[in-house]
Amino acid sequence: MIIDNLIKLKPRVDNVLAIHSLIPDAKWGWFCLNNVPYHGKILTILNDTISRHYGKGKGFIVLSKGKQVFKGNKAGYLAARKF
Repeated sequence: MIIDNLIKLKPRVDNVLAIHSLIPDAKWGWFCLNNVPYHGKILTILNDTISRHYGKGKGFIVLSKGKQVFKGNKAGYLAARKF
């Protein structure tokens, strides 16, 4: 339910990773979704508004196989083609 309703990670037929996070930074300053399967890859989706929790810096970050594929200033909408 968290992935579907709050993070809005929905499967797509193309190779685009689209996330529309509805989690407000003021309420949830940090979160991590680990081992999320998507298009044959395992993703980690994390948000850290104060750069204290995951050692990856401040912002909204998506990792694939441990490598950063997206980094934004805050949780919200993202669409990444290659991941």
